[in-house]
Parts: sequence; C-alpha cells; structure tokens
Amino acid sequence: MPRHALSSSSPQGDGGPHLTPNTHIVILKEKEGARRKSHGHALTERRFSEIEVPRFVETMRAPLRKSIHPVREDTSDEAYLKRHHKHQLAEKKLKNREKERLAHEVYQHQVALERLRNMDRRQLSLLTSTLRTSDGRTPRPDEMESLHRSLLLEAEEQLARYQQLGFGDKRRREREPLREKAVVETPVAERVLTPPVESVKETSVKKTAKSRDDKPVFPKTPESKGSRKSARAAMAFGTRLPPMDEVDFELPDKDFGAMLAKRT
Repeated sequence: MPRHALSSSSPQGDGGPHLTPNTHIVILKEKEGARRKSHGHALTERRFSEIEVPRFVETMRAPLRKSIHPVREDTSDEAYLKRHHKHQLAEKKLKNREKERLAHEVYQHQVALERLRNMDRRQLSLLTSTLRTSDGRTPRPDEMESLHRSLLLEAEEQLARYQQLGFGDKRRREREPLREKAVVETPVAERVLTPPVESVKETSVKKTAKSRDDKPVFPKTPESKGSRKSARAAMAFGTRLPPMDEVDFELPDKDFGAMLAKRT
C-alpha cells in the first residue's frame, strides 16, 4: 500500500481519502525508485551475461627446419661430455688454483719454521721486545725460551695439518722411495774402466813440480811488516820527506798524567 497522507474529512463530505500535494511527491519518488531499481538489476544481469571465459588451445610448434623426421634431443655420452666439458674445465682450474695457493702457503710456512728453528738469542730478544707481560714488563730469558718452544710447537702442528692434506715434506718422502725403487729395478750395464795412459813428459813435469813444492823457500832477510817499500810513500806534496828516526811515542804528562797514574 503506497504511503500517502490521509485526511480525516473530505471537502466533498463523501468520506473518501483526501490527497494533498505532499502525497503526490511521495508517490512520484516511489515510482522513480522502482524504475531505477529495475534498470540497475537489468544492467547487472547484462554485465554478468557479457563475461567471457578464456579458452586455451594447445598448438604444436613447427620445427625451424622442414624435415620429415621429428626433432629428437641427442642424449648420447659424447653430447653429454661436450655439453659439460666447459664446466669441468672451470672446476679443474679452480681446484688447481686452490692447490697452488696451499702449496705456496706451505712453502712460506716451512721457510718461517726454519728461520724460527735457527733463531739465536739476539734475534729472539728482538722478536720478543715488542711483547709485554700482563704487568707491563719485558719477558725474562727463561720466559723467552718457553715462548720460543711454544712458537716452534705451534708452527710444527700447523705444518702437520698441511701434511695431512697432502702437502709438505710428507709428500716428498713418499715420492723418494718410489724413485729409489725405480732406479734399483732398472738393470745397468757394467762398464770396465781402463786406467788412462799417461805420457812420460807429463809424469816428469809432475815430479819436478812436486820436488820444488816439497822444499820450502825461506827468505834470507826478514820482511818488515807494516813498512811500505814504494817510493811514493816517501813523497809528500811533491817533495821527498827527510829521513826520520823511529822514536817511542809517549803521552805528555801534563795532559794525561792523572789518567796514566790511575791505570798504574
């Protein structure tokens, strides 16, 4: 039943409903709302009906080269090795670099260990001069010796770790017996060495040289030590020096008498 205002009395007096201007406005609004509602419902149904569901169709890809036989992937061992050869080479290069780096570190460690073993007390004091104990004093000689032993022990333990990895002296020791066995197993032909034939002239020269060397040569006059025989020694500023007699040198008592008295 539409909403409208009903009056209690009719101007005609027939007892029917009385319509006012507000009643007409309410009726028009209800009709407009019903029309808009029906129009919106129709638009919604139209939109749902226009939605398209996507469809997928699987199509076979045509080969680039026209051939009768279908394209097949090569799964042979040669194709696999060719495909992975580049990556294998890169891995080998990386491993070789790591081995070279470790070998260089082992060599440097061996050099440092040899220096540490052959270090004398002076070098050890220079090494430990930068070290200080907890109370700020330099370590004593006995403490320096214990420090030297601890450094040697630590370096030898580090070298043992490298030897467990296959580096260091252990690898050389394993190779040396193999080389010795290989040398022993190979037969060597025996050679008979004949004594060389010496000429008579050579033996005579050797004998004379030996006889001369056996006799020591003693000078007739003793050679003066510290004296120069050259004539240039007797010249000073282009003039010859006069002959001088050798005199014992003595310190003057005026300047050095007190010092000499203390020494005596």
